[in-house]
Amino acid sequence: MAPPPMSTGTSAVETSGSTGIIIGVIVGVILLLVLALLILYRRRRETRRKLIVVTPAVAPTKSSSADGTSYSHSSTSSSDMVSSLTLSEGASASARARMTRAQELLKVWELDAREITILEKQLGEGGQGVVVRGLWHGIEVAIKQPRPPKGSRGKQNAFGSTLALDSYNQALRREVRALSRVRHPNVIKLHGVCFGPAPMLLMSYAPSGTLQDALDNQKFQTSLEMVRLLAGIARGMEAVHAHKIIHLDLKPENVLIGPLDVPWITDFGLSTSANMTSISQSTAGGRGTLPFKAPELFAHPPWVGPEADVYAFAILAWIVVCGEQPYANMHAAATSLPQAVAQGVRPTLADPSEEWQDKTTLPMVRLIEGCWHAEYAQRPTFGSGSAPPGGSSEGGEVGEEAGKGAGSRVVAMLEKMEHSLSRGSELEASQLALAMRLISTESEAETLGASFVQIGAAQGDATTTAAEQTELAEEKAALETSQRLLRQNAFAVLSQMPGGTGGEIAVALSAMLQR
Repeated sequence: MAPPPMSTGTSAVETSGSTGIIIGVIVGVILLLVLALLILYRRRRETRRKLIVVTPAVAPTKSSSADGTSYSHSSTSSSDMVSSLTLSEGASASARARMTRAQELLKVWELDAREITILEKQLGEGGQGVVVRGLWHGIEVAIKQPRPPKGSRGKQNAFGSTLALDSYNQALRREVRALSRVRHPNVIKLHGVCFGPAPMLLMSYAPSGTLQDALDNQKFQTSLEMVRLLAGIARGMEAVHAHKIIHLDLKPENVLIGPLDVPWITDFGLSTSANMTSISQSTAGGRGTLPFKAPELFAHPPWVGPEADVYAFAILAWIVVCGEQPYANMHAAATSLPQAVAQGVRPTLADPSEEWQDKTTLPMVRLIEGCWHAEYAQRPTFGSGSAPPGGSSEGGEVGEEAGKGAGSRVVAMLEKMEHSLSRGSELEASQLALAMRLISTESEAETLGASFVQIGAAQGDATTTAAEQTELAEEKAALETSQRLLRQNAFAVLSQMPGGTGGEIAVALSAMLQR
């Protein structure tokens, strides 16, 4: 009998052992990186806790310093400034009641202007304000300040500058209201508000600038990078809609790129509430940037609902995957675009011989085309935590039947694409991205826990007024919504790690975070 032939390949045991070593090395590297980042984040959080200041009793005035502009106090009452910021002269009694609650909210987030230094660098500019870089307690922050519209007729207020109260002040109130309620790793973090000598909104600083800046610099070029980016934006918008807020101006310029290329939704100055029963054509229906506006916003009367943000997301996603601006070949867009969009025209490439669908995958094509569907009721929602589809018309009709044809969720579709693309050489980077998502989610959840304690103590205080109790109840409900979304996000991350929620990386990370 002839001897069996000798094997010239690698045995199954050797292959299994090699694979185990490789996975072990990957796991070890990821955990070391995560541990280092977690330690740095914890140190920064502890520093941030020590920097909480008491609301100042007087308002600041501007003075000069060697490295920028700083502030000192004057004798103007801070409460007077809040009133001038939130109350217009012609407000009705009911409107005054709503704004008074907003005034109380602004006081909670008020910062001491003496600790703020404005650096000589402008980061961006919008229709109503400018964003500059600054320092607050040594932390680099982005500071949003008003820029009075040219030719507007304003009123001289306590800040010593002319502001259009019916534009910038109301936009600031909407933005603070939204940012103070939506707590999510993919939504810009609010640090606070300062009143004087001009109002300042302090937010986290994004060193990489806006998404449009990143695209101009040729970032997010691979399919996985694009999908991961869009998934983060979709998760942020899911949180926004879960709080019954409609952004109405989602576009690359209003998405910031944070550390590790994490996208942050920003600029809620044009946002509105999904609970509103009457929205006029001249207000919510007229907000937004033309190429990103859904066809129902051009109707008479306009239909304003969260579906409009889904449409804007489709245009944003098209820009990301195609690398071009929408409707670039259309002349006199201001007059022709609304009619073209209503007739079903959607963005095409500048080269008429090319099809944009050839630049991406079939699942992405289906997602984009579904999100910009002409019938808003047929568009998907961002996720299970999104506000129920349906908006408001000028006549106040609420769209209870909208969205019944949309059975899919944008976040779930994108996360499925991301998982399918995370193969081979991309596996380690994908697992690190998941680990960082889990850390940011758990850290945000920890902050919410502290907020629950503070609200509970305030609710039990005998000196709390009925109006304050109402506000506290609203704040608690908002925290509960954020907490539900964070738990959902954490579970999704753990389920995508090797071995699911019981996988080696997931178990190690969970234990680390608990400790």
